Amino acid sequence: MKKFFFTIILFSLAATMTACSSSGGLVIKQSLSEPIDATKTISIDIKSVQGKESEEDMVKMVNALKEKVGPAIVAQGDFLNAVMAPNKGDYNLLVTVKNARIVSTAARIAFGVMAGPSSLEAEVLLVNPVTNKQLLAFDVEGSTAAHPLSSEVGYENAVKEAANNVAKALKK
Repeated sequence: MKKFFFTIILFSLAATMTACSSSGGLVIKQSLSEPIDATKTISIDIKSVQGKESEEDMVKMVNALKEKVGPAIVAQGDFLNAVMAPNKGDYNLLVTVKNARIVSTAARIAFGVMAGPSSLEAEVLLVNPVTNKQLLAFDVEGSTAAHPLSSEVGYENAVKEAANNVAKALKK
């Protein structure tokens, strides 16, 4: 009987702890087809998927991602410099945000963990603009903590996770 209660408590703690931190995902769809020159500049174009351009959550997530991706890529040493489109670069990074969900503070207070996390899903392509050759394709995800008392509940944490996964994919 003690073992049963211990298992229940351990499972409950594990479930609670996973709800307390932000996380991200990365799925490579096409591996890097040629090496990236880290002394070059990358032009970043971030957009929402067709038809969702005016959704409030989408607009917030796209704008936040525009602020985070370039610095994450440069900080990791993937590229010497990052610029936002329409500025030109030696490589083009095309990011299409497919889904964006921001959970409000009121929902977190009212529903707690049941409100779920704020989340972001995007499809990313790295293209050589001279040859128009696709060099890399991958999907990234970012999500916040679901627990309302966590320090990682703001949607910015989902954006940070996604941006870090973009940089991680380019490093491979």
